[in-house]
Amino acid sequence: MNTHPAHTGQLSWLGYELPIAAPVPVWFEWLENFTGLDVTPMPVGRSNQPPVTPVLSVLDDRHVLVDGIDLRTFPSCDDLKAWLFLTVSDVMITRGGFTGFHAAGLVVEERAVLVSGQPWSGKSSWAFEAHSRGLGVLGDDQVCVDPPRGVVHGLPRPMKRRLLAADAIPQLSEQAVRARLDDEAVVLEPRRTAGLVPVDRGYPVSLVIHLSRHRGPGVEVASIDRFAALQAILTQVRGEPPAFLAATAAAATMLARVPNIRVSVGDGEIGRGLDSAVALATDHSGPFRRGTSVG
Repeated sequence: MNTHPAHTGQLSWLGYELPIAAPVPVWFEWLENFTGLDVTPMPVGRSNQPPVTPVLSVLDDRHVLVDGIDLRTFPSCDDLKAWLFLTVSDVMITRGGFTGFHAAGLVVEERAVLVSGQPWSGKSSWAFEAHSRGLGVLGDDQVCVDPPRGVVHGLPRPMKRRLLAADAIPQLSEQAVRARLDDEAVVLEPRRTAGLVPVDRGYPVSLVIHLSRHRGPGVEVASIDRFAALQAILTQVRGEPPAFLAATAAAATMLARVPNIRVSVGDGEIGRGLDSAVALATDHSGPFRRGTSVG
């Protein structure tokens, strides 16, 4: 096993730089397609400085080093790819000191509609449905919150769809990766060839949806007051040390200032739920008009 990949570079996102290494250049092409970021050659340090150790080093199609010491082994090349393409954003959020919010991000009238909820609540399904309709999509699972600028960004990560045993195989692009992660069968679609919103552009938020499911037909929509909105948002905010309490509070305060609503979607009603969300996000005169508190 070659423990010294021949090619090094770095991914840059919102000012944070992630050093990476790979055995052949095609890995960088895959990273660019799935994360939406360009790989640039790693700067060469001065002669009196130690070389920069890549945070993520692909050794071959089964092995990855993390920080040069933690060896990860995968049963297949696609499993390694899936882990790598998702881990890039996790490392950048954690080590770059960013604040994440667990939500699918849609773009309606140049503003973000965030669809938050617990795992399996349907966030990814909403993102894929929005994408199929030609709406802009920031991502299907998380966004980056930037309170000083009052905007959110998409994360440099692909769209992920879980595959259940009873599911029909979805229509996939030629670049899609099928893999198993944490004993789940998943499909990853690349950001660039899928046409997702670039991750270096920020969008103000017009609406936060707290998503749930119920059995039977129909879509149920209810407004919530700001205190309840703050409680729900705080359970989904991902702040990082050293100032994670302040960052979490700032993100939650920013997101609670815009209209927050609860949406419960019945079986097979994702399309109707999305229709309701778009209607509320574009209703500038009704009780949910953007920029007002609900309650």
